[in-house]
Parts: sequence; C-alpha cells; structure tokens
Amino acid sequence: MSSVSAVYLVAQYARYDIKKMEAEVELKKKADEKQKAKEMEAAALLEKEAESTNPELLKVKERLEALEETLKDIVVETKKRPIEDKRKDVADQHQHQEREDANSKSGDNNIPVKNPTIPGGNISTDTEAKG
Repeated sequence: MSSVSAVYLVAQYARYDIKKMEAEVELKKKADEKQKAKEMEAAALLEKEAESTNPELLKVKERLEALEETLKDIVVETKKRPIEDKRKDVADQHQHQEREDANSKSGDNNIPVKNPTIPGGNISTDTEAKG
C-alpha cells in the first residue's frame, strides 16, 4: 500500500469519528433539553398545587405583581421628569438671555425710576441729568 492511500484511509476514519462524536454531542444536548423541560414542568406543577391549596398565597402574589407594576411606572416617570426639567431649565435660561439682550439693545437703561426719598421723586440716568 502506498503512503497516499494510507493517509486517505486515516483521513476517512477521522471524518467518520468526527461525525460520530458530533452525533453523540447532539444526542446529549437533546437529552439535556428534555430533562430541563421536565424539571420546569414539575416546578410549574408544584407552584400551581401550592397556589390552589393556599388561596391567600395567590392573593398575595397578585398584590405583589400589582405593586411591582406600579413601581415600574414610578421609575419610568421619575426618569422622564429630570429630562423634562432639564429641558425647561435650558428653555428658561434661553428666554431670560433673550430678554436681557432685548433690554440692552432697546435702550431701556434711560428710563427714570421713581424714588420716594428724593424730593421730586425721579432719578434720571446720567444722560438725562447732563441734558
């Protein structure tokens, strides 16, 4: 026998072994999945039996689920509120800045202010006092 045919036979045997091992692994996976499914069914059955034997437990679970749902709603609302507050603060700051800019551009600095402590009652800005 030549060395080429020997290598070919070894490669064929290796492929056969690999396929055989892959099939075994697949069978193990299926068996594990079946076992897990059986365990889950058994746990669900036990839980149903416990609920049916104790109606108080069922009521408590329902109340707990309602509380959990309410808590989730509160958390979501709390997360929304800071974002909205930040947006309002930014908008307020922007409006305040616009007002300040508008006042400084319009020349409102020369408006007389009434002061009761000064006879005559009006205080003028520097430009009015000079004129």
